[in-house]
Amino acid sequence: MSESVAVEGSGIRPTRFNGKSIFSAWKFKTLAYLQSLGLKEVVVDDPDMFSLKDEMKTPSGTTAVAASGSDGVSSSSSMKKNVVKAKCEKAYSILLNLLEDQLIDLIVNVEPGDAHHVWKILLDTFEVKSTASLCHRLDLLMSIRFDLEKETFDVFKGRFTKLILELKERGEVISPAIQRYVLLRAMPTRYESLI
Repeated sequence: MSESVAVEGSGIRPTRFNGKSIFSAWKFKTLAYLQSLGLKEVVVDDPDMFSLKDEMKTPSGTTAVAASGSDGVSSSSSMKKNVVKAKCEKAYSILLNLLEDQLIDLIVNVEPGDAHHVWKILLDTFEVKSTASLCHRLDLLMSIRFDLEKETFDVFKGRFTKLILELKERGEVISPAIQRYVLLRAMPTRYESLI
């Protein structure tokens, strides 16, 4: 069972991940939330590998230069490192608070503040990318049927969307044309005239 987490300064309330719920949905919501805070890049990319030149712009659009230090380059570099470190620590604390207590053991050996490493462990643990898993999801998608007797269209659409997201998570993007084909093929004979 997931529970909501109130986050200061935001109407967004990401759910806590318990290891049993759908990881792909939690992943997309968490990344969207982190992006809204300007923290997504320190989680997804190794902080040492990306540039913060856009972060260092002042409101007027000019590049910020540190006032202290004899050379502006090392002061600017130091300022960038401090910004990256602060972002990493904030993202790290958010990720920890979005995990149920029983999952904390997974990341106990991660250095505090290393949000990228926490994210990598979560992906490696919960994101299934095997060929068998991909084939199983493709089979489920191609054989999906809408049963008027057992479910509403919204429930069917939810099942369909979940499969599309799971395939996307595994690197298999289903084109809109194929999605339309599968949806039309899934309709009961009662909708033959519509098809």
